[in-house]
Amino acid sequence: FVDLGVRYHSNGKAVPERAEALKMGDVHPGHHDQDALNALYELFDIIKPKRIFLEDFFDGSSISHHLANKRLTRAKMPSQFANLPIEIEVAEKVLEEICDKAPNDAEIIATASNHPEHVMRYLEEGRYLNDCKENYDIAHRMVVMALDGKNPLKEYLDFRGRMTWTGENQDYFVEGVQMNAHGHLGLNGTRGSKMGHELAYGNAMVAHSHTPSIYHDTFTVGHTTRERHGYNNGPSSWLLCSGAVYKGGQKQLYMIVKGSAFRPKKKSSK
Repeated sequence: FVDLGVRYHSNGKAVPERAEALKMGDVHPGHHDQDALNALYELFDIIKPKRIFLEDFFDGSSISHHLANKRLTRAKMPSQFANLPIEIEVAEKVLEEICDKAPNDAEIIATASNHPEHVMRYLEEGRYLNDCKENYDIAHRMVVMALDGKNPLKEYLDFRGRMTWTGENQDYFVEGVQMNAHGHLGLNGTRGSKMGHELAYGNAMVAHSHTPSIYHDTFTVGHTTRERHGYNNGPSSWLLCSGAVYKGGQKQLYMIVKGSAFRPKKKSSK
């Protein structure tokens, strides 16, 4: 078996082994937990993932359809969600940091997720026509990009071309594990669920619910954010959690508790 980048053999040998992939818990820049990100950067150094899958790598609160008719809520939004250009700037910095901290040869994959899609829905519905000047301006530029066949969010967030962007109907298998399934989509247009994911994908690692779980061969990671996003009031099953895939398809979930690191602390020489 493998644990934290070390494969343990029946003969007693322990051999370091790179993770084939790491799926980060939903990032939601602007809601992100920096302590959790720092712990993951330490995990990068330990398991040295060859691929890093980013889930909900853009939040979209500045233009979310969920808040379209909530005037008071929008007026009280935190500064990082004041408008779309500011939110893009915040997200670009978070993603740039993740790319910089990742192993030099790691592929960074922007998994097709529901929150980044808030931008295209905003453009499709034309809500920018009655929005603030900042959003009105950038949205018109994005519409032109979309009509030219480009992904507007990719043009702004990944203008250096450091990430691989996937589509919702694409497969991405790592050691037989389906990794390009965020978790928001279910069977035949329904919402995603643990049972649905297991039925559709079988061996998979998904995200979206912010609630880690293992259901047969389907593993679900959590999130990498602060506990409260303004809508998740009351009891919560959310946990800071990411997951890795190793050779042979072995999967492992990593919980982060109060920003704790993964590396064992060295004993004092005193």
